[in-house]
Amino acid sequence: MLSIAISGDDNLMLTGNQVRDARGAALVIERTRDAAVLSNLFAGTMPTNAIRLQDGSAGGLIAGNVVLTGDRSGIVVRNGGHLTLVRNNVVWQRDGGGIALILSDCAEVSGNLVIDNEQKGIEVRQSLGAQVTDNTILSNHSAGIWVSQQAAGAETL
Repeated sequence: MLSIAISGDDNLMLTGNQVRDARGAALVIERTRDAAVLSNLFAGTMPTNAIRLQDGSAGGLIAGNVVLTGDRSGIVVRNGGHLTLVRNNVVWQRDGGGIALILSDCAEVSGNLVIDNEQKGIEVRQSLGAQVTDNTILSNHSAGIWVSQQAAGAETL
């Protein structure tokens, strides 16, 4: 399997799946409203991110997933993600980072276990109104939480 790609579908729910050794990003969700990615397992070799919520997706929920090994960040919300919740996931031993918010706003990252990744544990970059709370971040090989390129006056909790 190369990857699972979903575009422009509202109220989508992807739950209880196992994805192993994807040849691309394991899951790409773009231009959606109220997508839920719940209690899935992403494991094995992956040359890029396991879960991507991107390109104007709003109201997403990424919760209870386990992301093991692979390259780059395990969970990424980017390019116009709005009001996304990333909660209670495990991201372990990625060759990149754990969780990244990039060019997204009003996202919450909470209750996650981010452990032993080669780069940052949680990254917030160019994202307004981000909240990073109550996560357990252990043994990552770069910063536990990295906040950069925020606009002047941007509020980050």
